[in-house]
Amino acid sequence: MAVISIEIKGLKELEAKFARFPGIIKEAKRRAMDASVKHIQRKVMTYPPQQPTNYRRTGTLKGEWTTRVSSDGNTGTVGNKLDYAPYVQGSIKEAPGQSRVMGKKGWKTVDTIAKEATPTVKNLFQGEIARLAKEMN
Repeated sequence: MAVISIEIKGLKELEAKFARFPGIIKEAKRRAMDASVKHIQRKVMTYPPQQPTNYRRTGTLKGEWTTRVSSDGNTGTVGNKLDYAPYVQGSIKEAPGQSRVMGKKGWKTVDTIAKEATPTVKNLFQGEIARLAKEMN
């Protein structure tokens, strides 16, 4: 399975500061995490331009990317259960040879997509923190 996971660092410290508002914090984390996994899902669903070939893409890989956010908003996952997903977009650790081959054809690995998405994910969480701070003043 090809998977991208998001981990929030410094979460315990932030939660301690906002302990008086557990419901508000939980919803803010869920909003930011949901926006983050959907952003990453859009990125992994983007196919590179097709090279000249007789093969016709089916779009199956694109359609099988799913997202999940834990009820507390602490964990977000983007995954694809197709057997061949790791060979096309999986981590270099999962399928090193095939991932390199597909990389030469323009396919990004989940590792690359996660790295490229990091600034956007950080901004989504920082935006929620800023919104909370403003709301609580």
